[in-house]
Amino acid sequence: MPCNNKPENAFYDDIAQASSQCSYQCVDGLESVEVNPQCVTSLDLQVERVGGATGTLVVFGLFFFLSLILWMTIVARSSCI
Repeated sequence: MPCNNKPENAFYDDIAQASSQCSYQCVDGLESVEVNPQCVTSLDLQVERVGGATGTLVVFGLFFFLSLILWMTIVARSSCI
């Protein structure tokens, strides 16, 4: 049967199999299929691990908010000195 299950950044690693679900590997430069079954880039994989686009925006938002609080504290402290 023809193989039809590999993602975009992958290649089949076997010549023939009995089903259409063939084994594949990610192209060089991407993490292995065991940890990256969709063969996405490192940045996309990290966004997926954090919880998707929403989770990533929440993490960056919290980082920005904490940085702003820290900056305001340093400015207030330096004006008191």
